[in-house]
Amino acid sequence: MDGLENKKIETQIMTLYLVRMAIFTLSIVLINILTMLLIPNNMEAEYWVRELIIIKRSISQKINQPKIILLGGSSTLFGIDAKKIERETNIPTVNLGLHAGLGLSYILNLGREVSKPNDLIILPLELNYYSCDQSALTSWQLNNYSAWDREYFDSLPLKDRLRGAISDPLLYLRVIVAYIHRSISPSVNSERRLALGKDSEILMRFNSGQLKPDKFAYSAYNLDDRGDILHTDGSFVGGNVANVLEPKSICPETKLILSNFVDEMHKKNTKVIFSYPPYLIDGNSSKEWEKFDVQFKKEVQGIGAKLLSPRDMNFYPHNLFFNMNSHMNEAGREKNTLNLIRFLVEVNDLKPN
Repeated sequence: MDGLENKKIETQIMTLYLVRMAIFTLSIVLINILTMLLIPNNMEAEYWVRELIIIKRSISQKINQPKIILLGGSSTLFGIDAKKIERETNIPTVNLGLHAGLGLSYILNLGREVSKPNDLIILPLELNYYSCDQSALTSWQLNNYSAWDREYFDSLPLKDRLRGAISDPLLYLRVIVAYIHRSISPSVNSERRLALGKDSEILMRFNSGQLKPDKFAYSAYNLDDRGDILHTDGSFVGGNVANVLEPKSICPETKLILSNFVDEMHKKNTKVIFSYPPYLIDGNSSKEWEKFDVQFKKEVQGIGAKLLSPRDMNFYPHNLFFNMNSHMNEAGREKNTLNLIRFLVEVNDLKPN
């Protein structure tokens, strides 16, 4: 009898524990959902990326003749010299490299917005853009979209926003901290307000050069007039070498996104060429990448585009990278750009000067 009684008590205790855990978890989820839906998140985020987008969009839209658009994340921002391509090919070129934290659809939407008939889009996409579940919001995207592109954030399917909020249990805490920080650090809030200002104000500051730094900074004002980032001398990179086996293939869901983009561009007579990002390969001598290079090239061709060069033409040593294993320094950018021009001439029948 005592054994049955003890068993019953244990069951009740376990049930009570599970109920409390369920209530706690549900409370966190509901708080995050309410935070996402009701609070205009003025939180810690990379506000400079918003300024970067506005400035680069303006640079691109001012070009009234066929142009080359370099569209990707920060490996494009750091790794390709648009001005050099323009000098060598006599074709206006804009570096639309942004931030690899941005979603694939966000990057491609900007390409849709600025491209015109007879343009050429080169996509040196980071490896993460070929993976599955591109609709899943990362913590970085949740922070940044809600902070400085609320219109885009609100346009996303509700299920995607809810899934992002639910998977980020500390969202509400970051919002609270942001509001407290805003009250006690007005200078930080002032910088954010500048970044959230009108496009015309941001462009005026950029064109005036008043905020252009004299050394490297993650700043939208640290750009030249073709969108190339400045002051990337030296090599301070740490971290791991790149995985030269990736991408092995393109996720079917992602392939559909890319295929639809390529089709849209073709319909308005805009060419699309894919390219690999730079790979830091010190100490990585594997040759297995060759079979995946062949597979990836076939998949790119299957969505109606070309692959610019073999994968190993984008393998570079440690000393050609700046502060991350995807960010090239000026010497690396020079070499990577010359390689790109060489293969661009072959693939697209361009004639360099």
